[in-house]
Amino acid sequence: MYEKNKTLALLLSISMLSSACGGTKTDNKAGDGKDSTVGETTGEGTAKGHNGDLKAVVTFDGDKIAKIDLTHEETKGLGDEAADKLVDEIIANNSVNVETVSGATVTSTAVIEAVKAAIQASGRDVKNFEAKSEAKKGETVEKETDVVVIGGGAGFAAAVSAKEVGANVILVEKLATVGGNTLISGGEYAAPDNDLQKEEGTKDSKELFAIDVEEAGENPELIKVLADKATEDAYWLRDDIGVKWLDSLMFFGGHSVKDL
Repeated sequence: MYEKNKTLALLLSISMLSSACGGTKTDNKAGDGKDSTVGETTGEGTAKGHNGDLKAVVTFDGDKIAKIDLTHEETKGLGDEAADKLVDEIIANNSVNVETVSGATVTSTAVIEAVKAAIQASGRDVKNFEAKSEAKKGETVEKETDVVVIGGGAGFAAAVSAKEVGANVILVEKLATVGGNTLISGGEYAAPDNDLQKEEGTKDSKELFAIDVEEAGENPELIKVLADKATEDAYWLRDDIGVKWLDSLMFFGGHSVKDL
């Protein structure tokens, strides 16, 4: 009787041990591309943007990026639009492996790095959010026009001039926003011997302007066109386009006297 009870107790112990081991078994293979839902609901990260620090607060729904809130001082009309586009792409693909926006590379990189930092801060593995995003297929659009201008920087003037004489115009811009780098130029304009210089007694001339520009360039024919037309075009921008110049002069890099 004693031997039977002893044997029964041993069998019960083995059975309980097997059940316990079976109940704690996990299947969490590394590198399966799926993130654990264990982690904070939100994470915060910061990276250096074009105009200062850019902060990203990322909200998660398990292993999915549900929302990204940005705080930054990026350039309005260029950097901020690029940042918004990156946020949409990252959320749509649940991945930081997205293309940067042409013309706003610094801002784009800052958004990506800030989101990466936020993912890490939430306790998740960034590698699980690096799946390659699918490239979007382009769309063919057919339009008829009189003039096509390529490039929205210097091309702006050509497009407006063509429109002023009655032509139908299409302006093609490769960057994220129309105007491209013009939007971050700061609005400075070098116009030799302009009205404000004359009022303030600043001596300037087309010849001095050309000398200053020649130190940075090697195309005398083009420099002469620039020197001859710069002030005339400044008045055109003011009178025809509606650009409002500040009533003050400032020094620009490479120029000998204060200018617009």
